[in-house]
Amino acid sequence: MREVKEELSVDVLPETLTYMGQFEAQAHAKPEGTIVRMTCYAAEYVGEINPDSEIEEVVWFQHSDRDKSSPVDKIIFDWLRDTGLID
Repeated sequence: MREVKEELSVDVLPETLTYMGQFEAQAHAKPEGTIVRMTCYAAEYVGEINPDSEIEEVVWFQHSDRDKSSPVDKIIFDWLRDTGLID
């Protein structure tokens, strides 16, 4: 929650946190065998999303944009589509 506040300027409502899953893939632009693991949650928040701290820009992707993302993100985009959370 601290990272979300620091990087996106919104407050996560802790009572709404839902574990969505854990995803692994080859790390983008790293030596073969370097694995990245992302643990994903969904939650409601208060405030307006704005880039802050280490974030330069906020961009909303659709499944059709998945090729612009890292290998682990592609897995997440497919999972979101397959579970009906995005089109």
